[in-house]
Amino acid sequence: LELLPGDTLLLCTDGLHGLVAESTLADTLSGLVDRAVSDIVTRLTEAALSAGGTDNITLAVVRVSGSRDA
Repeated sequence: LELLPGDTLLLCTDGLHGLVAESTLADTLSGLVDRAVSDIVTRLTEAALSAGGTDNITLAVVRVSGSRDA
C-alpha cells in the first residue's frame, strides 16, 4: 500500500466496523478531508454510538502529511 501526502487511513475494531456502513465510513473520511483528524474521530465515534454500539469503539485515523508535488 503506497500512501501519498493527503491520504487518510482508518484503523478500527468491530465497535465501529460492522455497526457503521462502509459507505458512511468512506463518506466521513472524504467529506472531512479539510478538518482536523480529531473531528473525524469524534464524528465516527458518534456514528457508532448512534447505531447502538455497546462494544468498545477503538479507532485510529492517520493523515499523511507533506505535499503531493514532492
